[in-house]
Amino acid sequence: MESLIRVLVDWIGSIGRSNALLWANWTAGTLPLAIFLLRATDQTISTVRMFVTSQGRRGAAWLLGLLQALLFIGAISGILGQLTNPWNLVAYAAGYGAGSVLGITIDNFLAPGHAFLRVVSQGQGPLLVSALRDAGRGVTEMPGKGLEGTVSVLLCAIPRREVVPTRTTLLAIDPNAFVTVEQIRVLDGGWVL
Repeated sequence: MESLIRVLVDWIGSIGRSNALLWANWTAGTLPLAIFLLRATDQTISTVRMFVTSQGRRGAAWLLGLLQALLFIGAISGILGQLTNPWNLVAYAAGYGAGSVLGITIDNFLAPGHAFLRVVSQGQGPLLVSALRDAGRGVTEMPGKGLEGTVSVLLCAIPRREVVPTRTTLLAIDPNAFVTVEQIRVLDGGWVL
């Protein structure tokens, strides 16, 4: 077992040495761009992986983790030796930030899973319930008591990709409605989505 670990460590070290030689041949103008793109890709995968992990999607999390680790070991490990140039360091940091933003953008675009809407409305509850039901959504209405009297508390589960248009519709009916949105990890039973 110890010899297997030694072979594995030597192999990973050889990848880093060969990648360092590969990256050493890049020009000073193109290396920061390569560093930026590789780091942005790595961080994008990492951000999306965190979202799918929080949703309990094991297969997708495993695949994204594998891709991220391969990218890091295979490409970025060689680049890390090239960070003595300040432009390379800035490109690495900028790629990290850009990857985070791109990962969030991809997650918002794909919008997998479901969201839980909680709406509190004073006086417009029945209209909001009708709008949700007309859109084919199941909604539970409960009475509540707010500072200024009776309110309607609406509970509704919807696909995440429909959160923005649903909020827009609800706020058009009642601009003073208090709307919160939470991510649902597990959804069982109840109204068919």
